[in-house]
Amino acid sequence: MSELIKENNTPKRRPNWMGAVLAIAVVLILFAVGLLPRLHNQQQPAYASPESKLTTVAVISPRRPSSTAHISLPGNVQALQQTTLNAQVTGYVKSISVDIGDKVRAGQVLATIATPENQQMLVQAQAQQTQAADGVSQARATLAASQGSMQEASAEVLKSIAALEQANSAVAQTQAQLVQAKQETDEQVAQVKLAVANLHLAKVSNDRQQKLAKEGFVAQQTADTTQAAYETNVATVESAQAALAASKSNINALQASVLAAQQNVAASKYGVDSSRAALDSAKSTVASNEASVGEAVANLSSTAANTERYAAQQGFSNIVAPFAGIVTARYVDVGAMLTSTVGTSTNATQSTPTGLSISAPGSGGGSSAIFGMASLDRIRIFVNVPQANAAGVQIGQKADVAISELPRAHFVGTVARTSGALDPSSRTLLTEIDVDNSQNQIHVGAFAEVNLAMPRAKGVLLVPDNAIISNEQNTQVAEVLPDNTVHYQDVLIGRDYGQILEIVSGVRSTSKIVINPLENLTEGETVRTTQGAFPQKTKS
Repeated sequence: MSELIKENNTPKRRPNWMGAVLAIAVVLILFAVGLLPRLHNQQQPAYASPESKLTTVAVISPRRPSSTAHISLPGNVQALQQTTLNAQVTGYVKSISVDIGDKVRAGQVLATIATPENQQMLVQAQAQQTQAADGVSQARATLAASQGSMQEASAEVLKSIAALEQANSAVAQTQAQLVQAKQETDEQVAQVKLAVANLHLAKVSNDRQQKLAKEGFVAQQTADTTQAAYETNVATVESAQAALAASKSNINALQASVLAAQQNVAASKYGVDSSRAALDSAKSTVASNEASVGEAVANLSSTAANTERYAAQQGFSNIVAPFAGIVTARYVDVGAMLTSTVGTSTNATQSTPTGLSISAPGSGGGSSAIFGMASLDRIRIFVNVPQANAAGVQIGQKADVAISELPRAHFVGTVARTSGALDPSSRTLLTEIDVDNSQNQIHVGAFAEVNLAMPRAKGVLLVPDNAIISNEQNTQVAEVLPDNTVHYQDVLIGRDYGQILEIVSGVRSTSKIVINPLENLTEGETVRTTQGAFPQKTKS
């Protein structure tokens, strides 16, 4: 035992050193085997856990916009009034009182055109008008005379009708007298017969009394009485016969009067017919004279219109400013011959030395253009508002105008009018914005940037344009639900502000919307989210 212990205690230098080295080597190997996999696992955790297999998506939450959106649109500056002054008469330039760049007032004479040919035509037209006026006066005098003759003829008609009525009345009166006379004659005939009968009786009685008186049978007085009665009856018969004869004579006279009255009626009827014929002739003459007056008046109107036309053309010899503004171009010099080509020349835009854009005559003429004019105290800017924003444009609303050449100047315009309809080719609304330019800072033809404030619809949200998924069926966004699953949500797009779009419906402000969604992202897929960035620069 002791030997064994002794033997073990015996130092063996080399074996102990080798064992230590071996032990250290084993420890190092074990340390390397345990540490390297752990380091590997820490460097690549996605490949070592189930969560590392999920797709990572960037999400944002929709933002609530302000109540007003601003859109910036390019605009073209034009003069509120701009025109080319042309000659409306043929002649030569007599004088010119302005040049380019001169400010003029409305109605100011800018140039004078000498028109000798038009002056001669005016004098001739005035002479023709005077002659036509004399013709009207003569025709009216003739008409007045014929109207007087017609009135006389009408009076004659009335007079002849009155004479006819009087003649008819006389006929009726004499016929009534004749009837009455015949009735009286019949009565007198009866009286004569009665008187003759009474006379016969008186004669018989007288003869008997005279005979008896002679024979003495009656007194002589009685005989004398019967004699007197007889003589009385004789006188009565004679008187009745005389009255009857007078009545018959009266009847004859009345019959003659009736015949004469009837002849007078016939003559009066002829007079009425004659006077009526004369009246008809007078009326025809009046109608003819009235037609002559109408022709004369029409001729006078024609000559007057001709005179006014030449007078108006003569008035065009003075070229006046139609409005207050500035002369932007001058096309002629004194002595230049001008030919009126109104309505035949075409207009083209030309730049003038003043830097203004004016309408100049094109290839259609040029011999009639004298000046170019523009009103610059107030200008108008035309912009094309996209369809999505057209409903927000209101007449009278203010607009900020920026001119790149005038960075420090601030201009405020007013929406004056719109076209009222969208251009089908561009789906835009042409809008005019008027701007005060009393300082003449803005040049016509310049480019302007117009900023319009548009009211937003209530409840809209803003999302980046790269969150929108569009296809033939609908417009969607990829929404990450609270359980981290993907859901494709249909949305309704409002206005487009470039990098930012309005969402009218479909999402909430708390929704998590995927930006730049991958094409292989499927409905219901579980994803891992990271916070995305909302665009900073936007037109809204």
